[in-house]
Amino acid sequence: MNKKHQVVFSVIGLEHNHIYQMTKRMISAGAKLKSVFSDNTAEINHFLALYPKCYHCDINEILSDKEVELVLSAARPDQRAVIGIDCMLNEKDFLCAKPGILTLEELKRVKRVQYETKRFYSICYSERFWSGATLKAGELVTQGEIGAVVATTGLGPHCIDITKRPDWFFQTKYSGGIINDLACHQIDQFIFFTGAQDVSIIHSQVANKSHCHHSDFDDLGELILSSNGVLGTIRVDWLSPRALGVWGDSRLMIQGTKGYIELRKTIDLDGKSGGEHLFLVNHNGVQYYDCDVDQNEFFNAFFNDILNRLETSMTQKHCFYVAELAITSQMIANQNKP
Repeated sequence: MNKKHQVVFSVIGLEHNHIYQMTKRMISAGAKLKSVFSDNTAEINHFLALYPKCYHCDINEILSDKEVELVLSAARPDQRAVIGIDCMLNEKDFLCAKPGILTLEELKRVKRVQYETKRFYSICYSERFWSGATLKAGELVTQGEIGAVVATTGLGPHCIDITKRPDWFFQTKYSGGIINDLACHQIDQFIFFTGAQDVSIIHSQVANKSHCHHSDFDDLGELILSSNGVLGTIRVDWLSPRALGVWGDSRLMIQGTKGYIELRKTIDLDGKSGGEHLFLVNHNGVQYYDCDVDQNEFFNAFFNDILNRLETSMTQKHCFYVAELAITSQMIANQNKP
């Protein structure tokens, strides 16, 4: 890594709170924050209070700034692909909150511009990238602790406070829909843990069970993926009680031929305190791993990738394939909805 080189980055859009972790972790990796654009007054004031050396400017100033090599974005989901394309055309790498792309046509354009410019278009799948339990599970699977992976079950229940959600959140054309927005995490993990390259969508469904006053909103989604006989079962929802105390009880089960791993990423109900719990069960017995430690593996690797033009943090192929499966699953679910 060329340590003499300083990666300078800017932020465009503050519509999802993942941008705060993304910014913090990019700085921790060694990058320098320069500027930010947002038309959300409350969020821009909060962001500038956290980073007083950063300044607020117009989006075009960021795009034309030759010193800026990277843009992080949590703009409204339907705007992310366009912003990312503009960034790549202006010789900047791009990392956005999920969902990063909402339509297959957008995906086609993003892939074309990425291929032509050789800039990075990356989507932050946070439930893997900054989850200590998920990273530890990756190590255990690689070490063969559960044998060959034959199935994954990913659950992504979320709490919702409708009084704090903007109007666009309840409209699929702006948000991307529950599968594209939430289940993209579980799709990413299915491919990561199984190495699947040719995935079939066996089933995809969405429903609105508890928010019928928002007619274009779905609070329950599920899908089943298959690749060479390996199954991925996924369920996501916006139905978790606020009394849970965390944003949702995110869980992942990885079944192997010689054992299984269960992750409780945010809370162990009526059990161990804190988050990031991992349970390993194999022929050697039952083991517990406390994975609630700060780590920055993805962002450190992404920083290095920017400097050396590598794809160690996440390949473009993986990034785009997850997006394609999420978009297609959402389309199928929309078509099947009564």
